[in-house]
Amino acid sequence: MNNKNAKIVDLINMRNKVIMNKFEIKYCNTARKMQNAFTALIERKSFRDITVSEICNLAGVNRTTFYLHYDNVF
Repeated sequence: MNNKNAKIVDLINMRNKVIMNKFEIKYCNTARKMQNAFTALIERKSFRDITVSEICNLAGVNRTTFYLHYDNVF
């Protein structure tokens, strides 16, 4: 591989790392939103009375996203 091709490969690898980092940041931010929503709900009501829908609504995420992070509310 010549020097020019090696630089192109390096740039592609760097780009892929940045994309992965953006994904990881978004994933963590979403998880934090859901944790904050759960914390806010647990201060107002019993654990047994909290639903996945309530967590999602308060966090601003959909149920599919919730289930990507967690199996259930427990």
